[in-house]
Parts: sequence; C-alpha cells; structure tokens
Amino acid sequence: MINKYSKKYHPVIAHSRGASPVWQKLITVRELIEHQILWQIRMGDASFWFDNWTSLGVSYHIIPETKEEEIELRDNITEDIVQHILRTIPAPKTTNSLDKPIWMLEHSGRFTVKIDIASQCWCCTKPTTETMPRLFLTSPIATKLWRLFANFAWIQIEGLQLPQVCNKWWTSDCCSKLKPLLRVVPAIVIGNLWKRRNRLKHGKSSSYNSLVSKVNSDLWRHGRTTYSGLQIPTTWPNIIDFLEKHTPRVHYIAVSWKPPKGRLVKCNTDGASRGNLGRSTSGFCLRDCTGDLVYAQGEEIQESTNLEAEAIAIREAITHCITVGMNQVCLETDSLILIKILTKVWEIPRNISVIIGDIMDASQLCRIQIKHTYREWKYACRLFSQHGF
Repeated sequence: MINKYSKKYHPVIAHSRGASPVWQKLITVRELIEHQILWQIRMGDASFWFDNWTSLGVSYHIIPETKEEEIELRDNITEDIVQHILRTIPAPKTTNSLDKPIWMLEHSGRFTVKIDIASQCWCCTKPTTETMPRLFLTSPIATKLWRLFANFAWIQIEGLQLPQVCNKWWTSDCCSKLKPLLRVVPAIVIGNLWKRRNRLKHGKSSSYNSLVSKVNSDLWRHGRTTYSGLQIPTTWPNIIDFLEKHTPRVHYIAVSWKPPKGRLVKCNTDGASRGNLGRSTSGFCLRDCTGDLVYAQGEEIQESTNLEAEAIAIREAITHCITVGMNQVCLETDSLILIKILTKVWEIPRNISVIIGDIMDASQLCRIQIKHTYREWKYACRLFSQHGF
C-alpha cells in the first residue's frame, strides 16, 4: 500500500485522490493520530521532515519551505526551535538500534488495541452475556426476588420490562402509609442485586437467603427512618400488615379565647401578607374582662413579609393603647418568632430592627404583657386584619 500510494511522497503528506476506501480512511485519521507519535532518536533513521521527533510536530509544517539539499539547520530553523531541540532532546547514546516511536497518549508510551467483549453474567450458573435486564430482572435469582416482594404487596410484574416494573411499584394503589416504602423497593432490590454481582465477581459467596435478608433489613431501616415513632416489624410481610392496619393516634386540644383578669384589657394582633412579600394588612382588637369589644382596627399596609406585618400590627396596637391612656394591656400574638425576639431569646432580624425598636420604646411607657396564643384563639382579630384586603 505504501509503494502504491506514497512512492513519491511521504505518508504524512500523501494525498487520497483516486485511492481505495481503506487508504482514504487512513488519510482521514492521519491528522488525528500522526502528531500523537513521538520518535525517540537512536540510530537516526527517522525522517527529519516528516516524523515528529521534536515533540512540536512534523518539521515539514513548522519550518519555512526550502530545498532539502540546501538546508543549514541554524539558517532555516528559528532560534526558539533550536533551543527547544538542544534543551529537550538528548544526544543518542546508542547508534545500533532503530529509532523508537512513543505513543504520547499513554504513560507507558506503548500503543495498545482494546477489543470490546461482552462481560460474563455473574448472576447465572451458565455463562451468558451480562445485560442490565438480565442482571436486574430476568436472571433466576432476580426473578425469584422480585416475585417474593411483589406478591406480598399485590403487585403483578409478570411479562414486564425493568422500567415498567419500577413504574408499577411507584404508582401502586395502596394506603398512604405504604407508599413511601413501595417507592423505594425498586432501588433497594436493584442495589442489593448489584452488590451480590460484585461479591460473586470478586470470588465471594452470596446466597438467595442472605439477599432476601439484606433487602428486608434495608426496608426496615427506611421504614424506621420514615416513621420514627412507630415500632416497625423486621420482615416485609409484617411491615405491610402493620402499616395497613395502623391507626394513628389523634392528639387534640380545645382552644378558646380567655378574658383578661381584673381591669386588664386584652389586645389580639394579626398581620398577613399575600405572597410573603406582597400586598399586606395588619389589625388588632381590644376586649375587656367581660369579652366585649372595645376597639378594633384593620388596614392595608405597604408590601412586606408575614413577619413584618405581624410586627407592624403589634406596634400599631401598643401605640393606640398609649394614645387612649390604657396603661395595663395583655397583648397576644400567634407569631412565636416575635415572642422570642421581644423576650430577647433570639437576635433581631435586620429587616424588622426599626419596628422592634419602636415596640421596645413604646413598651416602656405602659405595662404590657406579651404572650403567645394559638391562631384559633384570635379568629375575630384575623377577620379585622383581612378586611384590609
């Protein structure tokens, strides 16, 4: 092939016009491959012009055009190339061996060829080609494992592909308590099948019973994490039976508005923001010891967050009480964050520091008790605050 296509020209600069498909393919990949070969000078039989012996590329492409018989090294090669050659290319120590090509893409300098051969399936006793469906679904031990856990969950997986099997588990119609566990079953089963495959590949043993035990253990751990307050059984059938029959305990507390004692006036405040930085309102209402409404106010304020609206409502309520001469007030809010801030348990956020400062200053002018209350206790106040919308 060299005598036919590169008899007059070196293979580095030979053309492919009218050549065979094989030679045309070689010319196509030449630009990608040739500059990755570095020649180590020994006997000196490498081509000065067409072999990459300087690691800068083929001299034919980097040295100005000149006639070979008229070349003088220092007259035709730039000074930086000369310095590079003298600095990086040592003088050959032996002259009785051929110049050695070095493949620069490998640390060893050797050019190797790899053949893509199908991997052996480690999940089967008979040697077969390893594929993802074979490893995770259709192999005997995988099929047996899937059927075991699917039958207890009343899921039919016969004749389905691996993505369809996973989708069956994810979309299964079951009680709400079971859904978090059913959704992780495919990941747990596939993960343990992969671990078993790796153990067998590296010469370790893994039986079917140990595989079932590990899947049960992983499901139990996930169930214990998801439902930390429940005593989850350790096996899959018992887990399903337990969660299907489980009836959660309902905890409740009766809430109602309690009138203030003595001559105190109770003030309930509320603030709201639609979008938690959008259209906002604040409001408050005052009631005496008999529960009669003394005063109520609700208005729209500038766009703010829920926390800012709650703080503005408290400031407006305290300001009104001082204005009308109410010196003993019990103020209730459902914002536990503001309670922590006003009692100096938490630091004051920067965005409400001015409002909190106004509340602290106003609190020095009268006796005010600030308490936390449930949201349901101040339904009337919430109506006044939302009236601003």
